[in-house]
Amino acid sequence: MLGYVIKRLVYMIPTLIGMSIIAFLIIQLPPGDYVTSLIASMSDNGQNADPAQIEAMRRAYGFDDPIWLQYWKWISGILSRGDFGYSFEWNRPVADLIWERMGSTLAISLASLLFVWAVSLPIGIYSAMRRHSVGDYAFTFLGFIGLAVPNFILALTLMYVSYKFMGQSVGGLFSPEYVEAPWSWDKVVDLMAHLWIPIVVIGTSGTAALIRILRANLTDELNKPYVVTARAKGLPEYKAVLKYPVRIALNPFVSAIGWVLPELISGVTITAIVLNLPTAGPLLLRSLISQDMYLAGSFILLMGVLTLAGMLISGPAAGAARPAHPVHLMATHTFSDEVETGPAVTALKARPGRTETAAAGQWTLVWLKFVRNKVAVGAGLVILALYLIGLFAEFLAPALPEASRPQFTYAPPQEIRLFTSQPDGSQRFEPHVTGYTMTVDQASLRRNYAIDESKVVPIGFFVAGASYRLWGLFELDVHLIGPLKKTDTMYLLGTDKLGRDLLSRLIHGTRVSMSIGLIGVAISLCLGVVLGSLSGFYGGAVDMVIQRLIEVISSMPTIPLWLGLAAAIPLTWSPLTVYFVITLIVSLFGWTGLAREVRGRFFALRSEDFVTAARLDGSSERRLIFRHILPSLTSHILAVVTLALPTMIVAETALSFLGIGLKAPIVSWGVLLQDAQNVRTIATASWLLIWPAGAVVLTVLAYNFLGDGLRDAADPYES
Repeated sequence: MLGYVIKRLVYMIPTLIGMSIIAFLIIQLPPGDYVTSLIASMSDNGQNADPAQIEAMRRAYGFDDPIWLQYWKWISGILSRGDFGYSFEWNRPVADLIWERMGSTLAISLASLLFVWAVSLPIGIYSAMRRHSVGDYAFTFLGFIGLAVPNFILALTLMYVSYKFMGQSVGGLFSPEYVEAPWSWDKVVDLMAHLWIPIVVIGTSGTAALIRILRANLTDELNKPYVVTARAKGLPEYKAVLKYPVRIALNPFVSAIGWVLPELISGVTITAIVLNLPTAGPLLLRSLISQDMYLAGSFILLMGVLTLAGMLISGPAAGAARPAHPVHLMATHTFSDEVETGPAVTALKARPGRTETAAAGQWTLVWLKFVRNKVAVGAGLVILALYLIGLFAEFLAPALPEASRPQFTYAPPQEIRLFTSQPDGSQRFEPHVTGYTMTVDQASLRRNYAIDESKVVPIGFFVAGASYRLWGLFELDVHLIGPLKKTDTMYLLGTDKLGRDLLSRLIHGTRVSMSIGLIGVAISLCLGVVLGSLSGFYGGAVDMVIQRLIEVISSMPTIPLWLGLAAAIPLTWSPLTVYFVITLIVSLFGWTGLAREVRGRFFALRSEDFVTAARLDGSSERRLIFRHILPSLTSHILAVVTLALPTMIVAETALSFLGIGLKAPIVSWGVLLQDAQNVRTIATASWLLIWPAGAVVLTVLAYNFLGDGLRDAADPYES
């Protein structure tokens, strides 16, 4: 154990150096510097900066020094004196600002970790012991929901529910009257009343993931011969399960702290921004936007160090949790000498279609196993439907995404009705929506809408509407559904603050959000497969270099990295350029898991007989990799890629929601959620949160079900 710790500490040295370089480079990416941002801010306020004063500030802050010298001054100050530099914006030492915020960040992260373990451990054990029961299905479904709902969307939902139905705001850690008050019992109670919300929000996804891990590991362990024998000999059930199987199943459960902790730290970052918590997240975002480089770089570096600490702890903790000899389960128990009767071997029964599948190829077996998973097939159809919606967005949308009518600001959704009442009292089939009657509340200046039954807007299929160019090639004006008259309006999902049809914008946003995930995964696929193949095939120094690179990237919390890179995008870039840059950003850190998966499979396969035979037959190394080994991994790679797609979509949604990703006139689900940042706006127009968030959750949920189905089908010989 001591040797492992020493080895990990040695490996941490180049990792920490790489992390510090990456953190410093990220904060140097935006054009200009803090003085440039300060001049722009003064100009916006109508003030003029003295050139001599500007030059003096540059010299004082060291912006005229070469970048390597700026890095050396920063990192040497940290190592020699614990001096993280000086915050330009706050005019205070960075260390003071960090310790004010990192304490609460670490406290919330650790509290969330305890919540994750306290919830996932009993549920995981229950689900493994009661497989296919009602409770198991319920917990599995809730687990998928927990994985599918991004932290910031869950935070927005809780804010809406609390404000709408309880009449109170859930932002911050204290009520307004306790923010500046001295510590007392009432202040502690108030803190506890607010603290549970960020803990639940941050810990939900980690809890769902660990439940699935523990359930799968414990299920495998309970089916092993030593447990079956112990049960057959009369060992009490609680001892047969808790003595060794649970402890062995806890090994990967405990070691998962290596990825749960960075996920929690990243979750704290964005959740704190949404809930306005006094943690590192809001201060980090502000420092990135204002280019306060020492403050931003120090936050990113320390978050990475916390992640490395979690990865260092996970190894010894997993070793301590694992019992040395599971066979002691039978050796330390006196079993009853009951005579066992019955045949030792049960006759095998031939299953229908057995002879056909016995001669089937790999891909045929994968397909046959996949189609038996009805949930995965249904999820695949949902994904296909979403891509078709994005492909034909102009035709499916009732209106153009930027078409606005200010008189219908925050208009509520309209209901489709199939029949209209005639003067003689009869009903006539006429699909339509009803119009609005709008009044203005003079006290709050808020518009109130009421249904006006006298205003009937007939609607139909394949109607003429606003002109558009399908795929930029064909000039058309036919829409799948819409009002029969071009001058009429139809808002099935309501409108936004500019009176734009939310349904049309949601459909157009599907194209951008779904495609950005597809392109991002394609880039990650190339990086992961190539680097993972080289690492696993050659080993040695090549493997060492690639694994250290993967370790550096994996140790950096993804959300702060995405924030830093996205904040570096110049405001003058075109929307199309920003789209491709955001795609590149979300893919740069998504390839490490795939690379490790490919590397592990290469280690297992490179000594197989078919590889040895191909090498003796004179095959080149490139042919061995791409013609013989990689094709056998295709099904596993496909499953991993499918599970990586929702991560890319959530990344774009989070960055755009915070205003540092995609921006108008581009329409994506994250851009649509920008209108849902204010809880009072959500309470007035809840559809601005429900429909874009629902699209994200549905997509992530469908990808998870599809990925699980592909992962099971990727090993058709398992059963």
